[in-house]
Amino acid sequence: MSGKINGSYYIKTIKSGKWYLYFEVYIHNKKTQKRVPNITYSELGLNPELSLEDAKIRVSRLNKERSLSRRELESRINSSDNISYLKSLDEVFFPTQYLKEFFDKILLESYSGINHQKKIKSHFKFLQNMVLNLKLQPSQFEKNKDLIFKYFIKMKITSGYSRKLIGLLNSWGSFVSEKELSYFAPIKKLPTRVSAQIDDSQRTKRGKNTELGVRTVSNPLVSSFLNSKKDELDPKVFNYLLLSIWFGLRPSEIDSLKDQKTWQIIEYNGISVLKIYQSKLIGVKEEDRWKLIPCILEEQLKCLEIIKGKDFKKPLIKTLRKAFETDKITLYSGRKGFVDLMLDKNQKIENISLWLGHRSLNTTWKFYKQKNLVKFDEVS
Repeated sequence: MSGKINGSYYIKTIKSGKWYLYFEVYIHNKKTQKRVPNITYSELGLNPELSLEDAKIRVSRLNKERSLSRRELESRINSSDNISYLKSLDEVFFPTQYLKEFFDKILLESYSGINHQKKIKSHFKFLQNMVLNLKLQPSQFEKNKDLIFKYFIKMKITSGYSRKLIGLLNSWGSFVSEKELSYFAPIKKLPTRVSAQIDDSQRTKRGKNTELGVRTVSNPLVSSFLNSKKDELDPKVFNYLLLSIWFGLRPSEIDSLKDQKTWQIIEYNGISVLKIYQSKLIGVKEEDRWKLIPCILEEQLKCLEIIKGKDFKKPLIKTLRKAFETDKITLYSGRKGFVDLMLDKNQKIENISLWLGHRSLNTTWKFYKQKNLVKFDEVS
């Protein structure tokens, strides 16, 4: 085994409080110490401006990384060694002292409810497994983005979920770089080609409610169909679905309407406007997470009263299946019908896309516009 692998880093301080990095190694049972040149600090994820405490934390992680490399070379297969190895691996890439502070920060920024906080933690757990599998530090994310994309394809997740994960991964990388005063290059948006590959892979994933390997897609729910089932539904459940139909809201957004911090009703040129926080968006600037939906229809004004009175309740999936006698009417069905509803009310697709909270007009057209409807303008 080479001396380089067996050695370790440590911090030395002088009277002024300034610190320096040293490398210590035993060669032929003789201890050798050597100061590490400042020019190599950045390669090791260090910055001379770090506080002594932060520098020691980084050096501790650096030594653990080296220890893990050594243990991999030794190919230990003892089960107890493997357990301790996994614990060490987790601490190297996700230091405990960073994790708590990171979650406190990101959950505070999201103004999200308990359910959404659970989702964020679930997303981050996926990322932890990925990072541990690929053994990547934040400084390596962007350079190894193709490995990350391949991992998404392998795991058969959707392109939409992949974008959320990238946003959360960038948030983590940015947080760590701020703590360690190191450089971090975020992964840019998912390339169209990769997005298509991810979705193609996801379509082969088999599970509940699938046919020929393709997941069941929600059918649009229109107001006339909902009204025909009114007597079979709890009034508050009926109101929940009305909010979905007339505002095109995501289920998580309707749930958040119980919290006054996540929505407002403002006036613009004599029109009431629903301003709602999109907690689903991760890795997006705070001011860009709000969307504005003008209430231009009488039905929307009635829905505002439902929101003010908090007179709505989220239905169970089995409740929807029983009432509508199909598994294709879901919590997203009202949202799925929103595009054609608004187009029939002579609204522009560009505005509808903004009301849905889509970052791309292509998303609105590709996934929400119904293609099997007969549409035409009168010939003059």
